[in-house]
Order: sequence, then structure tokens, then C-alpha cells
Amino acid sequence: EGEPGIAESRLTAQSVESVEQPADLGPKDPKDPYGFYLHVYGDPAAVIYQVREVKKFFPTSPIYVMSDGGLDFSALCAKEGCTFVLCPPANDRWHPWPFFRRLFDAAVSLNTKYVIMLEPDNTVHDYIKRPPPADVGGLLVTGR
Repeated sequence: EGEPGIAESRLTAQSVESVEQPADLGPKDPKDPYGFYLHVYGDPAAVIYQVREVKKFFPTSPIYVMSDGGLDFSALCAKEGCTFVLCPPANDRWHPWPFFRRLFDAAVSLNTKYVIMLEPDNTVHDYIKRPPPADVGGLLVTGR
């Protein structure tokens, strides 16, 4: 059923349960302007940790997890209250349309003022203390 190899890559509820959950430390503002788009493929431990860290600092913010033809994180999102979409694989480096379409779909689903895109190798250390001064941006990295 479904795509070849996808059935073997499903996370089980038991594997999701086995990862310790963080304490809830973030603000409780229901009008939180931030939504999180996680562009993932594999790395289940990193994805589980990242979803829970986002929830720790942004407990009222919606999270949209999109797997680019990789693992199925539907069990994680059912448990953690996020949205999960499994898409067919796309090589975004050669044709950017799938990347932009998926980002657009996430933005529509999240329905927030700001969309913060994360990949499994990004970490979240705290709640955002200053609102962004512009509509689009990133992190300033000296020397880059």
C-alpha cells in the first residue's frame, strides 16, 4: 500500500512514547503570531526532539511537519497535536516549485503572522523576545 519503502518507515506510537517530553515553559498567549514549518525527511530522534522543543517554548503555536518522501510522522503529530503531511520526494535543488508550494501549503494551514521554517538540524533555545522588524528575514551570521 502506498509508496514503496514508506510502510517500513512509519514511526510507531511506542517509539514516540519512548522519548522523554520536556517541561512546558513557554507563554500561554492564544494569539501567538508564530507558526512552525518543519521540512523533514528522516532523523526521527531529531524531529521528535524538535517538535517537543518548539512546544516547550511556543505551546500555543501551531506546528506543520512535512516529510519529503521520507518517514511518516503521523503518530508523532497525533500525540503532540501538530499537522503532518507526507509528500512524494522532490529534488527542490533542481526545480524550486515543490519547495515553494509546500511552504505555501504550510503557511495556509498554520494561518499565523509569521512562519518559521526549521529543519531537523536546527535547534530552538528560547521564546522569541523581540518581534521581527520585517516580514521576511533570517539570522545574521557574521562573515557570511
